[in-house]
Amino acid sequence: MARALLLLPSSTYRAHDFMEAAARLDVDVVVASDRRQALSARLGDRALTVRLDRPEEAAERIAELHRRLPLDAVVAVDDQGVRAASLAAARLGLRAL
Repeated sequence: MARALLLLPSSTYRAHDFMEAAARLDVDVVVASDRRQALSARLGDRALTVRLDRPEEAAERIAELHRRLPLDAVVAVDDQGVRAASLAAARLGLRAL
């Protein structure tokens, strides 16, 4: 099963649509957000908090996660995460679109 990290800013309204699409595609999802998620303690490596206003730092946190939990894709769902997603994809050797 493929695994994708979704960069979901806490202010996005797109989360439901992306999660639904991932489920239809049978993609395992890891969520990275700019705020700690309520269930993050129970989600373990499936929930990551990153600073979207610091894309280099966010990319490094994603790369650290990738070493423990390999990712096949990094997807920004809003403009806020595009730079971090692109930098992370480059560090992981993934194609960036």
